[in-house]
Amino acid sequence: MIPDNCPVLGIPLVSGLGQGKKGPRFNSPTLDRLDPAAGYTRGNVVVVSFRANRSKNDLTLAEMEALAAYYARVIPPPKHRKLRSCSEP
Repeated sequence: MIPDNCPVLGIPLVSGLGQGKKGPRFNSPTLDRLDPAAGYTRGNVVVVSFRANRSKNDLTLAEMEALAAYYARVIPPPKHRKLRSCSEP
């Protein structure tokens, strides 16, 4: 069964090809193998967005964790502006 949203990224899943484009859209549902060495069999696949599937590619869990940990360290946190209240000049 295809979920309404990608269980990884939370984006809505939309079936069909992009208008005038070849291939799937970033939010197209795709089958992802949990164990890349095994086939597309029941119990070894989950439905996720093309973006999530493409991002994972064939990384192992340890490689995905290392990737996430690296970028969590090197990407600076977003800067937040202090908003003035209506009563401030």
